[in-house]
Amino acid sequence: MKYQQRLQVAVRERLRKLMTAPYSSAGHEVHLAVTWINNQPALQRPPRRASRAEPGVDRERFRTGLTRSGPFVWPSRTEQGRAALIWELMQDIASKEASNPDVGLRTAIGYSMQKRHQDSWREFAEDILQPLFDFLSERVGSESSILHTLERYRTRIEWFDREELYTRFDADRANGEEVYNLDLQRFLFLEGDHITHAKPRSASGEADLIGDLDGRDPLVCDGKIFDGSSRGKGYLVKGLHQVVKYAHDYGQHTAYLVIYNITDKLRFDLEHTFRLFKQTLGWTKPRLRSSEAADRWTWLVIAAYAQLRLARPLATDLRRPWEKPAPPNRLTPARVRRGFRNLCTKTGSPASAPKPSRPGLAGRRVRRTATRPPVMTWAESLPPARRTAAPPTTRRAPNPGAPRSGKLDGLGHVQRARGRRCSRGYVGGSQLSDHRCRRRRRNPGRGATHPARLRTSEAPGDRARSRP
Repeated sequence: MKYQQRLQVAVRERLRKLMTAPYSSAGHEVHLAVTWINNQPALQRPPRRASRAEPGVDRERFRTGLTRSGPFVWPSRTEQGRAALIWELMQDIASKEASNPDVGLRTAIGYSMQKRHQDSWREFAEDILQPLFDFLSERVGSESSILHTLERYRTRIEWFDREELYTRFDADRANGEEVYNLDLQRFLFLEGDHITHAKPRSASGEADLIGDLDGRDPLVCDGKIFDGSSRGKGYLVKGLHQVVKYAHDYGQHTAYLVIYNITDKLRFDLEHTFRLFKQTLGWTKPRLRSSEAADRWTWLVIAAYAQLRLARPLATDLRRPWEKPAPPNRLTPARVRRGFRNLCTKTGSPASAPKPSRPGLAGRRVRRTATRPPVMTWAESLPPARRTAAPPTTRRAPNPGAPRSGKLDGLGHVQRARGRRCSRGYVGGSQLSDHRCRRRRRNPGRGATHPARLRTSEAPGDRARSRP
């Protein structure tokens, strides 16, 4: 259910992008919408089914109505037919967008009577394109969510419960499939809200899981174990035929075959392929600066791997002393690569023979400096600060009677300029507590300057202000 809700939100978001796109890039936005719909597995089926629902719809009348030659009327009689017409129109615009970027805007101008191009495109998107997205949103809500639930079950088994289920299977190999099928039935009930029945009898046999045949999400499911030996490919083919027969027995057009791979064969081959790409063919060796160059290099590595596979019957086995002999048709790509250089003498080349009389650049090596992007510091990335003029300041005229080295308090103590102003008082620029300040008022001879000694440094005009 969450997957369907997220997909519905994504469909509405894609419609919003179409309606708010600028008219200059209308065709490109239609192309992006068509590509996105084609990449969504749940959205690929509704347009195809809609095209088959009303095959006799008049498409020429629909295209003619978009050119203002007459009143526009939908030629379809069903929602499926209307959605099929819109889907074909969008595909046509997307295919012509590369050679003609204005094809989307021209189609909108031919339909709308608005004077502004932006208003014409928005009206065209609302009247013509929006019904398709409404149709997709409704069909997503009514489509089956069983496939999404099975994908979540596969992820849970691979990430969390792989070892536990295999231990239970190993304890009872005779009924091993029952262990996995019972776990799948429990997951469908808890996570997917599907009530299923195990082993119901039908004309073709007993399917593993059957549920909700009369509801919106019918389920016909069969599970098979793949171990690579007794239960190999033939066993899986047999299970595929069985699940098709079960679908016919219950009148359903969709059935599910769940394969439990209890071997590491597929994963083992895949991991060794990536190991060959990285260590032998140098997939991760170059330090490329762009994604396009990385894509080209990846395709070159894949082409080299294909050449090694094709050259397997022609290469000679140059094995190491500790390696076992292998038949010519069973050589690994790494062994084929060792003898690949010997094939150059057997196969021809379309290139001409090298000419030693033309040394080229006479031994000089061409070095090209790679383009480096500019380096921006943290300060450069910040926006420039706005500078405002400082307010004008006014200075008071100096008082000729004030002391130059500092000012005096009531006790005749000098308060230096670097001292911090406080109601408790200052002595030598340091703040004193009330207790020490009162104590020094009673005995000013210790730790303070005597008034008699202070008078020698005072200005003549300040003697009247000092107290004995």
